Amino acid sequence: PPAKAQTDPASSVGLMQKDTDGEVTALDISNRGLAELPAFLCDGSLPRLRRLKVSGNALTELSPALLAGGSLSELIAGANQVWLLPDELGLCSKLEILGLGSNRLPALPASIGRCAALRTLRLSDNLLTELPGEIGSCTSLTDLFLAGNQLMSLPVALSRCPLVSLNVSANALTELPEGLCAGVGSSLKTLQLSDNRLASLPADVGELRLLETLNLNGNRLRELPSSFGRLGAVVTVGLGANRLTALPHNIGGLRSLRTIQLGENRLATLPESIGACSGLEDLGLAQNLLQCLPRSVSSLTRLRSLVLAQAKCAALPCEVGKLTALLQLELSGSKLEALPAEICELAALLSLRASDCRLVTLPEQLGSLSALQTLRVDGNRLARLPPTVGRLQWLKELWAGGNALASLPPSVGLLSQLRVLGLSSNQIETLPTQLCACARLERLLVDDNRLHRLPDELEQLEACRELGLSANQLSEPPATLPPRLESLRLNSNLIGRLPVWPRTPAELWLHDNPCWGGRVAPANALPAGRDAGEGRPLVAVLLPGLVRSYAHGEHWRSLFSRYADAYELRAFMHVWPICGSVANNFNQEADRAAGHILDLDKLRAAYPDGSVIELADIALWMHVDGEGFDGRFYNQWAMLARCHELMLRSLGGIRPDFVIRGRPDLRAACIPRPLESCGAGGTYLAMQDYLWGSDAFFYGDAETMASMCNLVSRYEEYTRALGYASSEPMMERYIADCRHKVVHFSRCFCIDRN
Repeated sequence: PPAKAQTDPASSVGLMQKDTDGEVTALDISNRGLAELPAFLCDGSLPRLRRLKVSGNALTELSPALLAGGSLSELIAGANQVWLLPDELGLCSKLEILGLGSNRLPALPASIGRCAALRTLRLSDNLLTELPGEIGSCTSLTDLFLAGNQLMSLPVALSRCPLVSLNVSANALTELPEGLCAGVGSSLKTLQLSDNRLASLPADVGELRLLETLNLNGNRLRELPSSFGRLGAVVTVGLGANRLTALPHNIGGLRSLRTIQLGENRLATLPESIGACSGLEDLGLAQNLLQCLPRSVSSLTRLRSLVLAQAKCAALPCEVGKLTALLQLELSGSKLEALPAEICELAALLSLRASDCRLVTLPEQLGSLSALQTLRVDGNRLARLPPTVGRLQWLKELWAGGNALASLPPSVGLLSQLRVLGLSSNQIETLPTQLCACARLERLLVDDNRLHRLPDELEQLEACRELGLSANQLSEPPATLPPRLESLRLNSNLIGRLPVWPRTPAELWLHDNPCWGGRVAPANALPAGRDAGEGRPLVAVLLPGLVRSYAHGEHWRSLFSRYADAYELRAFMHVWPICGSVANNFNQEADRAAGHILDLDKLRAAYPDGSVIELADIALWMHVDGEGFDGRFYNQWAMLARCHELMLRSLGGIRPDFVIRGRPDLRAACIPRPLESCGAGGTYLAMQDYLWGSDAFFYGDAETMASMCNLVSRYEEYTRALGYASSEPMMERYIADCRHKVVHFSRCFCIDRN
């Protein structure tokens, strides 16, 4: 009959299981847009129903009648709008799995304590502010998920549960109850507490004898209890983005440790006992105050990844050469002047990154790194590359821009696997003909050098898609081109005749050459997307921040000169009223302490003519933000926002076509992609394809850049979400949130440390 058909579960379900008597035992009616449960679930029609899934609907409550039946062993109702659980939950004596994540629950009923069979409870992403003490009566509870709520504390009664996994990440916990660790010490294996407000750990944390995973990233920990060293079973530890100034001297007691994240803290030293963690494979120490590494680091013979970015180390101990299992070594942004020769003993190393340091030389035996695939030494003070670089037979990327290289060793022609060679902003006069033997080379970037001639064999670079030759001293265009070339920058040279090639690259820059002046430019000599005779687009160049040397202004003068034929460039500078020091790497307080008063006349004379200059109020300088993080990240984005405001005020009703974000101490070799064609006529954001330093130079259309210049409005939100302050990850989140179209380019700039 029709009435019965309306209550038949078969008419409302896609997935259903029945027993041998034909009774329904499992039912899945997820993602059906249900605002309330079907009547057949509440009227006793399914007396043997054990497993029910109703996730992804629009339910606001669970019927007391459904729970009163007491037959359910599994109830999954996540991703609804449930705001209340009835007391009848306590009648579910057989319930083993309860999934209520992503709802709107502000509290749990005390009756949950009567769910004696409950093993798994999923309550992440609700509105819980506290848990009832009765939860301690769930004597079978092993897995509890509470991430993304508003909990400020946990009941000590949880210590009575045989918990194996506890996740309370992204809440508002300020402390853990005394006795919790001792209570669950004989069972707990996973403890997730990231992104809370924990200022300390209980003294009995060492009682977690079976703990394997401990995540405390993004808290406010200043120290660790001595019992921390007794976590002998722990394999993975996350302590990043806290405020730790030291580690316990008995940290070596973590004999099972494989991974430890200590980045974004305030560590000045590591205890010698770290060497006792002989199984350690990943050691993250980025953005600390480390002056050196302990010699005991040589005992970490299983270490695969060592990250020391933005450390204060001026040297690495020679013992680093004993880390023979090392695959990744990240040293960017440190104060290193040289790499120890012993580093060449790391035969397994795949990636060596030492960008923006103070390196003057590289070890002569660098070629012994036979497995190396990525070498980044851009933004240093290197005058030469060792000839042994040609022995790096698996090298795919070599970045050495922003140095003082006068030539390349001919041995680079032996790099048969090389895909990218970045050499912009050096002093190179010629390229060795042997380079043309790199048949897999896809990007050759030699912008902003002193090239006066090119090898005749360029066409042998059969895989080359991008060739950057702008801002050199070439008097002749290349006679031949690589057959697959898509982008060619020849602007700002001394080329006296227009080139003739069988095939013209899609992107060709030829302006600012003698062959350009006084002539109507052919279509293929303009950036893609522009017609001959069109007016120059207005490009606003924002240079906020700290001036470190008036000599840096010459870089921007040169860039403006190179692109004057293509664009109308205007500079806007919102800068601090003091002049910092080029010797400071990522240390704004040293600049503030030693800075001298900025000379506005010198500044105007140094930077591009007509630059609009505004001094920031030094009272706005933030030393540390509200969370206690280094204020330089907030200052960076706040200065950019104010510089953008300066641009808007100065231009009045005029709207720029494009906006470039730079900084006063930057040396930009070129504009790597034509501004007009990057977004194919639409909005876009162009940024480098290497995360490190991507916050220093990016550009796009006026609308997108107006959005990017307002990132400071989300600063507090992002620091809370990340658990630390850092510009590049904030950019990633902001770009994703705003859904900006991103166009990538190879790194074409460096911070001038000279």
